[in-house]
Amino acid sequence: MKLIRRVFVVLALLAPLPAIQAQTGMTDKVKVEARRAELAQIQQDLADPDPLRRQAVIETIVESRDATKIDFALRIALGSEDAAVRAIALRAYMANLKELHFEVQAPPDVQRQVEVALNGDPGQVADLINRYPYLRKIADFSWQVLFKLKNYDMSRNTGVASMNNPEHETTFTVTGDHVSGTGFTFWIVPCRFDFQPEKLIKDGLPVLKGTLTCNDGSPRLTIVAPMF
Repeated sequence: MKLIRRVFVVLALLAPLPAIQAQTGMTDKVKVEARRAELAQIQQDLADPDPLRRQAVIETIVESRDATKIDFALRIALGSEDAAVRAIALRAYMANLKELHFEVQAPPDVQRQVEVALNGDPGQVADLINRYPYLRKIADFSWQVLFKLKNYDMSRNTGVASMNNPEHETTFTVTGDHVSGTGFTFWIVPCRFDFQPEKLIKDGLPVLKGTLTCNDGSPRLTIVAPMF
């Protein structure tokens, strides 16, 4: 019996390497096709005419904790025309998120001047700040808002975050596919924010876009953050 086992071991060791590689390649191909079928099924399920089924699909995928499936599903759902699907996808997205980096934009006529100045002479930025003093607080934070979430739970309508200043936390509310609240965004200036998923390009990925209105007499600002 031992002799037979030894013969099998020797034969296995003498097996042609190309044959082993071919078998491995076939196994990998099967795995790839199986995974592709799973992702294709998600895409098909999210296009189901039944809105309740679409919501159930999102919930089930989030519960699976499969990072690839979650990312794939959210990319589709956040760009959906179905407000209910966008709403649950937004909650799931934020529950799997630690922070958002918003670009802050001035009103269009001023923003065009800001972009020219930032790509040109730094002295032009200083001139703009002198002409539009509200720009100083934005420039002090590199024209950004860092929105840091504190363990948001997608089953809740509210959450806690900080905006640029980690010492000042704010409560935000999720209503449908909108997030809103008031926080100390620039030093001690309270600002009301509101943002939601939006596609800036028809076939592009959704971004988070909204407004920032500060209680210091400055005009309403636009905020935009990439989601993927």
